[in-house]
Amino acid sequence: IYLTRRDFQKLRQVLEQVSSTATDIEDYRAEYHFLQFSLLEKYGKKDEWQKHLEQISEDFFRHQANIQLSDRLLNRAEFSDAFRILQEGRDYFLNAANWLEALRTDAQLAKYHRESGYPSRAEALYKTTFFQSDLHGFCLLSASLALDLGNLYYHLDQFGRSRHWYLKSRSFYRASGNQNGEQICDFNLGEIYKYSGDWLKAEQVFEAALERDRSASREESVGIDCYNIAHLAYLRDQREKSQLYCTQAVDSFIRCGKMSGIIDGLLFQFRICFKSLEQSDLDDFKTRYLDKCNQVQEGIFRLIQELHLLKPEQTGRRSREKRLLKTIAVIDSKRIQMELLIFCISQLNSEHLMEQLKREVESLHPTRRAYFFYEYYYLYFSHFLSPGPIEDENKSLFLEIYYFFLKNGRLLNRQIQELKKRFERENSIDALLEDAK
Repeated sequence: IYLTRRDFQKLRQVLEQVSSTATDIEDYRAEYHFLQFSLLEKYGKKDEWQKHLEQISEDFFRHQANIQLSDRLLNRAEFSDAFRILQEGRDYFLNAANWLEALRTDAQLAKYHRESGYPSRAEALYKTTFFQSDLHGFCLLSASLALDLGNLYYHLDQFGRSRHWYLKSRSFYRASGNQNGEQICDFNLGEIYKYSGDWLKAEQVFEAALERDRSASREESVGIDCYNIAHLAYLRDQREKSQLYCTQAVDSFIRCGKMSGIIDGLLFQFRICFKSLEQSDLDDFKTRYLDKCNQVQEGIFRLIQELHLLKPEQTGRRSREKRLLKTIAVIDSKRIQMELLIFCISQLNSEHLMEQLKREVESLHPTRRAYFFYEYYYLYFSHFLSPGPIEDENKSLFLEIYYFFLKNGRLLNRQIQELKKRFERENSIDALLEDAK
């Protein structure tokens, strides 16, 4: 029950009360070793969980253990081995008419499709499995599947759908009394808050999640929490804090062996410290990690590599900027594309790239204002505002941008602060002239 609820603290407390040599668990020894394996594997204690894995004698628990291990294979991009293990487990559970475990395996197969680059297949299988789970009354599995669908839509930049499934997942977890699940949903909703422009609420969610995961010794979750705090600090232009938490994230991912997390963290460090980035850093990453990158990660690396070679004063910049846009276009995520465009613009002050960013912002949020809208105009007022008198419409828009970032805790740059002072002086003069009249 505790394993199903993902309540590893209580699972550990129960297992500590049971001796592996006690005669009264003889008929349940395979289950005992499976539960020990599940607990130790979650905490990344490989030497210990391998011993228990070898002692799982019954096929039912052995297939469950292998399906749990498929996560590690997916993290290492060993997709063919993961698919083989999952297909074997699915066939076994279907033949045994164990519908709960069969559906759990289908959920993991959906994750396989997602991680191997087939989101439409993942979406279809997640939804089919969710409806079957709901029909059978498997409340916790339904909650987990709704959460997975929320994650899938989030990575597809479909924030409205993502929020819908996160809320649905939270309602299932709440109905089953699973507080850990509710907290995970709240954390993921924090990501939605971040891109919808409520950074203070996102910060509260991320920091609460980090405190909770550190107290529970969840190394992979700690890495994700630190990465999210680092990213939020980066958006606020708090580079030292961003670097600190990004380093902690990479360290956590190294300890738990999550290769995709290590790569994401290192690529993000390149962006944080771009001005001091050395070619040797890029060469080392290429040698050690490039063959382990997924399509998005490889695209980000290629972009950073290309941008590192492009100097602001270099001739033929327009053709090089077009190459940057082609590299960005390969990445199958509008959210990541726009983040990288913003990154390139901040390094090059390129009007050509600004035009592309404006088109992307308008296509993503045609009727409402969210983070990327404000970021575009922050860059515009910082680097591309024409000299001379400023129209009242632009003044009004500037103040909206200014107070959006001020309330969200960004360290405002010199250009923005000076423009604000200029508007205050002009308003003061206008007021004096009006009084004189």
